[in-house]
Amino acid sequence: MPNLRDLITAVALTLPSVCPIAWAQGPNVIEDLPDLGSAFDAAGTEGTFVIVNVSTNEARVYNPARAAKSFPPASTFKIFNSLIALDTGVVTDTDTQVLKWDGQTRPIAAWNKDHTLRSAFAASAFPAYQGVARQVGLERMQGYLTAIPYGAGDISSETLDVFWVMRGYTITAWQQVDFLKRLYLNDLPFPQRVLDAVKDIAVVERGDSYVLSGKTGWTVDTDPGMGWFVGWLARGDDAYVFATNLDIFSQTQADARLGITRQALESLGLLS
Repeated sequence: MPNLRDLITAVALTLPSVCPIAWAQGPNVIEDLPDLGSAFDAAGTEGTFVIVNVSTNEARVYNPARAAKSFPPASTFKIFNSLIALDTGVVTDTDTQVLKWDGQTRPIAAWNKDHTLRSAFAASAFPAYQGVARQVGLERMQGYLTAIPYGAGDISSETLDVFWVMRGYTITAWQQVDFLKRLYLNDLPFPQRVLDAVKDIAVVERGDSYVLSGKTGWTVDTDPGMGWFVGWLARGDDAYVFATNLDIFSQTQADARLGITRQALESLGLLS
């Protein structure tokens, strides 16, 4: 099988011929997490939390109806976008190549400067990743989204650099964890150096017995707005992939993305 970059280049003008990579076997849901409702209630919102043990494929879920509902991936797409950037050569290095600021001042100060891929990921710098998407181009972006299961929807030349925060392209919590499980297991068709580089920039926290990695997301193109925190937790020989999403009405709920996730992980004894 050719590498993915060659495949995408070869079929860029004939996308229907791309054979999507098969979905992973569905997880075995062994129990729900009813007590997590109090955390969402305390934040004044509704949401869902899904976690899957990578080794056993056993899953736990709070609010399974919402876990099956699709929402824009928002900045969680930066995980996939980073893989694409490195695979295409649009970005060659996570720490030295400069992604130039376009000079437009935006409300979030951390966006208003040059970035590396690492710092852009950490700051969730939307303009930097818009530039990456433009350089990748519509045909190659469509090719990756066709070849690798990641939500569903349409993109166009007009939405190429914004589609991940818009209602026209959506993903479920279950689809998020399926994609992340493949990433963690090196089961996505990218070179190992690309997979390793993205895993490295995604590290959020290193504890004595675990490493927590992931990415937040927030979109206002839904009513109400909604947010994500998705990622994986490595603990010794065990690993877990997870996805939290919730409705956002104010900064309180935005802050709760990480807080609720941490509460869920702590309740399962995974952050001790």
